[in-house]
Amino acid sequence: MVQQHLQVSVNFCLPSALEWLDAISELNAISSTILAIIHPNLYNAGWETTKHLKNTPEIGPLNILSGWVSVFSGIVIISNHSTALHWDGSSRWH
Repeated sequence: MVQQHLQVSVNFCLPSALEWLDAISELNAISSTILAIIHPNLYNAGWETTKHLKNTPEIGPLNILSGWVSVFSGIVIISNHSTALHWDGSSRWH
């Protein structure tokens, strides 16, 4: 079955997810502000996407969406340099 709308990750249904979003909100705001300064077009595209997602209630609970204060659509965490190497075969530098 194909879903008509995107959905919030199941992990964000956990109470600890809201605590985590709150804990990183200042960092998200800072990184979004840096993007606004160094690449305003990309910032604007991210902001418009974020606004659209927040105005689409079918995506998920508003408490999760309102906690997402970043114009970036995701976060990757690398801990202790133990993440496997990544090579983007589609990049222009390939």
